[in-house]
Amino acid sequence: MQNNNDKTLHILIASQNPEFANSLKLNVEKLGHKVVETVMLSDHLFEALENNKDLPLDGIIMTSDLAQRGSDKRLDVLSDTLLTVRNEYSSIAITILSNESAGHPFLFELISCGIYNIFLQQSSINVQELINSLVTPKNFQEVSHYREVNESIRWRKINRGANEVLIKRVEQTVNGTETQKTTSESTIQLENNTANKTVPSKRNLVIDDDIENFEIAFPAAKERIVIKNKIIGTVVIGVVGVISGIGTTHSAISLSGFLSRKGNRVALVECNRSEDFDYIELTYEGIKDGNYSLQTSSFQIDGVDYFKSTHMQEDIVSLLSQDYNFVVLDLGNYRDTSYFEEFLRADIQIVVGSGIEYKLRHLKDFFLENEHVDNSFKWNVFLPLTDNQTKNDVTNDLSLEKVHVIPQHIDPFKSRKELDLIFEEVIEATSDQNLALKSKHKRTLIALGICIIVTIVLLIKMIYS
Repeated sequence: MQNNNDKTLHILIASQNPEFANSLKLNVEKLGHKVVETVMLSDHLFEALENNKDLPLDGIIMTSDLAQRGSDKRLDVLSDTLLTVRNEYSSIAITILSNESAGHPFLFELISCGIYNIFLQQSSINVQELINSLVTPKNFQEVSHYREVNESIRWRKINRGANEVLIKRVEQTVNGTETQKTTSESTIQLENNTANKTVPSKRNLVIDDDIENFEIAFPAAKERIVIKNKIIGTVVIGVVGVISGIGTTHSAISLSGFLSRKGNRVALVECNRSEDFDYIELTYEGIKDGNYSLQTSSFQIDGVDYFKSTHMQEDIVSLLSQDYNFVVLDLGNYRDTSYFEEFLRADIQIVVGSGIEYKLRHLKDFFLENEHVDNSFKWNVFLPLTDNQTKNDVTNDLSLEKVHVIPQHIDPFKSRKELDLIFEEVIEATSDQNLALKSKHKRTLIALGICIIVTIVLLIKMIYS
């Protein structure tokens, strides 16, 4: 079947969901159009556009999951990419299928750079309607309500809208050597064979009896994978060190990354005075000047939301009301933190010590100073760079049950199988413990209920006897 004045459109599909991309490609080609390429990473988008610039290319159908990097969804980067595409390939129509809800800044920036073909999450999407949007784009009035932004959604550190990305092109010369051309915002001047393409001023909505045959499921966001028997509600994890410089922050970052990779929404809160999170953010943004300040209170790396020490206690409480599966508290040295009570209230409590012989005294001091704490049975002891013999000695000397040897792990942002197994053991053990407590409480309530019923029956008998 052919529509849109029997013109065959050349379309590029961009989505990280291969099942959706294949289904979309099949339906587009059934409608008589040509899918020239399927892209699964935003980094490959410009290469695909360059490779197909002589067709000409008529449109791009893209899903917002193209911004995904592992567990880190960089929609701001995707927005910058789309602005650059709009400027360099202005004749190519763009249609976006977005999992973001109304009010998201990403949608506002799409409209700001002239992309009006926005389709939000729904049960299914009609392929013919997507094709129609490439020929006759939606108008501003249809999507203007997406300009209303929900201010509670954290977005760019400096919100100045989308910024073009820098593209480098390598061209082959006659003698076979390569010359590199760098294009920037002020120097981009590309030839495009579709420069004279005309776009109808009015949307041509096609009515077709067979149109329902070309509906496919809307590309859903990735399903969250949670740890077996995950504790219900937001789980607070306190990580505290027995001395400074022992690896408390390192452990907290590694644990947070593990939880995020499992599909959980994670907040990591700096509850110490080190201000390490400032330097972590600068390093992540590629800024080498340690005296420079981004003037931010939070940032995100690999799906983990980092909250700096500028957050006060009431902000920690407010995090519990948000949609986080886990809130990890990096308390640093227990003698220096003002949040040790938060550690004692945490669902999971981790004490980072040292297995080095001359530093074991600090771990012993910690337990002696806190021997009055009733819930010390919750404490999981982490001993970085320690052997099993030292672990056994610490376990016996301090009468502990939960001692874990932490293997060498230089980069806390990367996964290591041995370490992930330890984290999973800690989380699941606490989950099983909580489930056991809930079961015990349930049995207690049932027994109490039976006692109350028996008492009422006896009272009734006494009254009427």
